[in-house]
Amino acid sequence: NLDNATAIGNSAVVTVSNTMQLGNTSVTNVKTSGTITAGAITIPNVDGTANQVLKTDGSGTLSWTSSVGTDNQNISGSGLSGTTLTIGIEGGSSETVDLSGLQDGTGTDDQNISGSGLSGTTLTIGIEGGNNETVDLAALSNPYKGEWGNATTYSKGDMVLYRNKPFWSLIDSNQGTAPGSETPACSFWSSSSFASWIGVEGYTALSCSFDGRITDNDFYGQDGTTYYFIPNQNAASYENSATVSGATLTLQQPITVTNLSLGGDIMSDSYNSQKTYTIALIVDGVAVATITDNLPYGPNLSLDSALSIDVDAGSLISIALSLGGKRFLDTTASPDGAIHFQVRYTQ
Repeated sequence: NLDNATAIGNSAVVTVSNTMQLGNTSVTNVKTSGTITAGAITIPNVDGTANQVLKTDGSGTLSWTSSVGTDNQNISGSGLSGTTLTIGIEGGSSETVDLSGLQDGTGTDDQNISGSGLSGTTLTIGIEGGNNETVDLAALSNPYKGEWGNATTYSKGDMVLYRNKPFWSLIDSNQGTAPGSETPACSFWSSSSFASWIGVEGYTALSCSFDGRITDNDFYGQDGTTYYFIPNQNAASYENSATVSGATLTLQQPITVTNLSLGGDIMSDSYNSQKTYTIALIVDGVAVATITDNLPYGPNLSLDSALSIDVDAGSLISIALSLGGKRFLDTTASPDGAIHFQVRYTQ
């Protein structure tokens, strides 16, 4: 027997007490114009707008409301204790993470510094189970080598005292030359070192010159052809390129060119109109000073031009000369050269 059981509709069957069956199993929808109360809640009989959700007021009444879409909880209460990381969240439960797997179990790295040493000015830093590294300490070495000794070999940059004055070595394998005993010479332009030692006072600049001549008494100008000469040689032949070895001089020391001059018993070919000449100082194939003027009809050509041009060690220098006429004669018929040139410099 059933108690408090109701069946409504065609073929509706109720089999359990305290229950209600609306229709049979073919019923797919139940309609009502009112609200529906189920237990402690009442479901509204109107539709909300798109994306709204049902919200309870805690007293059994449901209503449609818009979803906020954000969670404004803050991370709060986090911390690290030993190898346990606690991650906390506002209004929620915290969680812990065990970080012990990230260390070797003791919290330390037990590698030892091993295999280190100093050889000369090279410091080797070694570590157990790893690769060594070297550090060059040469820049930290003390250049002062005490009082100069005749039998001691010094390196470039070493400093000594001699007769209570400081001197620095300008070369490696420096031995036997007393500091301050050298007298610089103009020929030092061709030496690999200007001197063995230099003191606080340095050296007085030398005034020197490269002097060259054309020893061909029948020099042909070839209507402006440019010929190149070594600045300090008497040349019976010439080159038509400023880069060939037969026309260049290689500096071993830096110089400052102060003057370029040209002279000689030469004049324009009397069968031609007055011609011009050009003389130039060539450094590494480039003209760094060029002077052009008219050739005289009479003898005794004389040109003198002041300059101030720094030329570095290792540079190739030559003289370029171009005469505009066809032929230029040594008017005195002397064998010492119809044309001479000079490059004055300091070093």
